Amino acid sequence: MLDFRNTNTLWASIIAETLQRLGLTTAVICPGSRSAPLTIAFAQNKLIETIPILDERSASFFALGIAKKSGVPTALICTSGTAAANFYPAIIEARESRIPLLILTADRPPELRDCHAGQAIDQIKLYGNYPNWQAELAIPAASIGMLDYVRQTIVYAIERSTFPTPGPVHLNIPLRDPLVPVSDIAVESLETQFDIADFFAGLEPFFAAETSTPPSPPLLRGGERSAVESIVAAETSTPPSPPLLRGGERSAIESIVAAETSTPPSPPLLRGGERSAIESIVAAETSTPPSPPLLRGGERSAIESIVAAETSTPPSPPLLRGGERSAIEQWQKCSRGIIIAGVAQPENAEKYCSAIGKISQLLNWPVLAEGLSPLRNRAQLNPHLISTYDLILRNRELAEKLTPEIAIQIGDLPTSKELRNWLEKTQPKRYIIDPSHHNLDPLHGPTIHLRTSIENLATLLTLVPPLTKGGLGGVQTSATTNNISPQIPPLTKGNSPLVPPLTKGGLGGVQTSATTNNISPQILPLTKGNSPHVPPLTKGGLGGVLISPSHEYIQLWHNTETQIRLTIDRNFAAIHNIIEPKVSWLLSQILPPATPIFISNSMPVRDVEFFWKPNNLEIKPFFNRGANGIDGTLSTALGVAHRNQSSILLTGDLTLLHDTNGFLIKNKFVGHLTIILINNNGGGIFEMLPVAKFDPPFEEFFATPQDINFAQLCATYGVEHEIIDDWEQFKEKLSFLANNRIRVLELQTNRRTDAKWRQDNLSKFAQGS
Repeated sequence: MLDFRNTNTLWASIIAETLQRLGLTTAVICPGSRSAPLTIAFAQNKLIETIPILDERSASFFALGIAKKSGVPTALICTSGTAAANFYPAIIEARESRIPLLILTADRPPELRDCHAGQAIDQIKLYGNYPNWQAELAIPAASIGMLDYVRQTIVYAIERSTFPTPGPVHLNIPLRDPLVPVSDIAVESLETQFDIADFFAGLEPFFAAETSTPPSPPLLRGGERSAVESIVAAETSTPPSPPLLRGGERSAIESIVAAETSTPPSPPLLRGGERSAIESIVAAETSTPPSPPLLRGGERSAIESIVAAETSTPPSPPLLRGGERSAIEQWQKCSRGIIIAGVAQPENAEKYCSAIGKISQLLNWPVLAEGLSPLRNRAQLNPHLISTYDLILRNRELAEKLTPEIAIQIGDLPTSKELRNWLEKTQPKRYIIDPSHHNLDPLHGPTIHLRTSIENLATLLTLVPPLTKGGLGGVQTSATTNNISPQIPPLTKGNSPLVPPLTKGGLGGVQTSATTNNISPQILPLTKGNSPHVPPLTKGGLGGVLISPSHEYIQLWHNTETQIRLTIDRNFAAIHNIIEPKVSWLLSQILPPATPIFISNSMPVRDVEFFWKPNNLEIKPFFNRGANGIDGTLSTALGVAHRNQSSILLTGDLTLLHDTNGFLIKNKFVGHLTIILINNNGGGIFEMLPVAKFDPPFEEFFATPQDINFAQLCATYGVEHEIIDDWEQFKEKLSFLANNRIRVLELQTNRRTDAKWRQDNLSKFAQGS
């Protein structure tokens, strides 16, 4: 709905309406005068949930939590002055953890800056280099040209918040008086000349409102449908629309055929060249986001790229940047390789875990899975899962025996300092798999960044036949030519021999229905399983061929994992008093299936890495591991839990106290959050550091005990509180999660006792005792 009462109301309502039409569903708004036009515009838009929150820092982390859960940007709005500065910590976290946010800061107009007008600070590029993109909008003007400008700037802002790497975008919005919706006859008269349908005709939603996973721009921006379903749907949709299937009439494959001869080719589907439809479909099925720059280079298929890269100088970046032999060939020949799965919140946890499991079995390599990785909660998808790697590597003799030659790192490194020190000491050749542009190697080792998703990589591996000394498929590749082996079907401008030809009617000459997304039985569907044209996978490796002649290396990992896991289980089962380390171990076994759990930084995140037991409960871990701070923990957890299923926050006392203003969200919060509070009256993590030996000043300046009565604190905010005295009570309280409140379950522990228990037992566990 557009508001023509005056220039500011019209300008602000176009911002809100554009965002709503693009698929934005939530705006978090902090009170203030200068932002009044924005507040009114969003409050009047009934398709955007607008949530008022008093404290800007709490509001920004709440917005971060909502965006973290959904993958869709949340709008964050505040007035001018230091209000905007309070967003900074959350913006840093959004950047570092790749979460989309759209920050709209109201500002004084230029004539009221640098003159002590009040509530005016320099807001231009206020957040430094942390936003993906930032701009100051023009002063509002009620002309069609300027309204076109603000609409398209908002479209670009949303795109930059999600692609190529998700993150925050900041728009500074200067506003002159009047800030309230008083009438302006000149603007009101514009309404009679304004065609709203025509003005917004070019907009298509970036996000499906019902989706809870991040979109994959630009291939499948419209939602969660598979590529083939989208193609079928696109056969009858109107009008055609870039970038792939945003709502266009022509099917993707017809577009590809047209683009084969077009000048220039249709962006962005074929921006890099003339790839076949099937390649695009396979890539789109598993990309997160779609795989730039895996096949950006032009007409060659993935397999052709590998062959060419074997002899290229320099090798084709970034897939095979590491040298003259293909990465895949090196992996296949290595019997001492590991896969490291770090912290991750993938858009589709099932596909993500399945892809890692597939690669692990193809290469016969173990997977060292961080406690914050979804792999620990889908253990059945990976028979080579190693969860006790931090403890294993504390055994120096074992650590030396397990020295790897190659390590595939997926996303960020795990938290474990033991693992990082071991990698730094052993210096394996490391491949980092991540589609973003970020540098994910804090160790600065001999690493090669492969800018693709793990899902794409798994698909590629299953399409490549086993390598022999000669090259691909046993055929010697030439050192002086890019010609493709005759055993690999060549890609031409015509149809692939594996793909039925296109006819006017639809896919493979079969008329597709205008009213169904079902795929014709004559079209081979893409499924989670193996392609009928690819040799089936066996436990041994690619196409049923064993990759490594020796299983000793992976067996040593398995045997050690089993022994240490049994030791941990036996020890915790015998502990009846309340200690902090047992909480994470127990939670991994008793939470209801698919429970979202936000795990705070400091000790909780480390105990999860040490002790979280692999399970098949499909628990959903969330965390702020971008900047690793304790800022806004409660508010972020509330954002994750808002309009979500019943959720958990695992936190220490100082972290919760640092964000108690988050409890002010209570009256606007929809859902249920159980806060598991480890109250050891201070910073337990500092007890694990060398500084703990120096007291004074340790207790006062590092541990910083606050001596807070949490029952009274919770009562102030009207939050339920209960002290947990034993483990049976704890299990009972978590066996069923309500859906309509916030409650705190407090476990009181002694941080010195907890720290001593870890120091005494972590090394013993490494010895299997």
